[in-house]
Amino acid sequence: AASIPEGISLTLSDFSSGMLDEARESLSDINCKCTFSVQDVEALEFEDNEFDAVLAHFMLYHTQDKRKAVSEMKRVVKESGWCGIVLNSANNLTEFAALASQVAPEMKFGDVDSKNFTSEDGILLLKSEFPNVERHRYHCEMKVDDVQLVVDYAKSAELFDKVELSEEFWIAFEKHLEFKMNTTGYLSFNKFSDLFICR
Repeated sequence: AASIPEGISLTLSDFSSGMLDEARESLSDINCKCTFSVQDVEALEFEDNEFDAVLAHFMLYHTQDKRKAVSEMKRVVKESGWCGIVLNSANNLTEFAALASQVAPEMKFGDVDSKNFTSEDGILLLKSEFPNVERHRYHCEMKVDDVQLVVDYAKSAELFDKVELSEEFWIAFEKHLEFKMNTTGYLSFNKFSDLFICR
């Protein structure tokens, strides 16, 4: 919030009113006009050419009709404006699948993000909708020293929901993570995402 310039007018939208309530609380002390609106990105209730910029971060893979969602974002942004869309890469957090395969090599975990709409998918769709698409790759390495955080994330994010996992697997998975962490002092995960600037 501190990095938002004064005089900016923001319209924040989400399918979830609860998410908007959290945003409203987080932005309560900023010096700009904020409007909060529950919206379906596939049927936005905004006028054509209404916004200077439209930002959609880590949400496109939640939509049912991704082409319709992108088309709607393009519709509401001004011709002189731009859309900024962020997606995870297919290479994002692949260490989870590798660690799980070490515990249960007979199971096919594959890419933990394979069920999602990744940036490799997204660039093809975006280039079919916008004449100019710039891709900016972002990478960071996370070093985690709390095994329980990793296990809780794997469960809550349903990273392995393509395979049926028993409680015995999760016990073995946690023990394997503890072994790995005791060897190196931390667990390392690589995050890859892409920002697409579309005009």
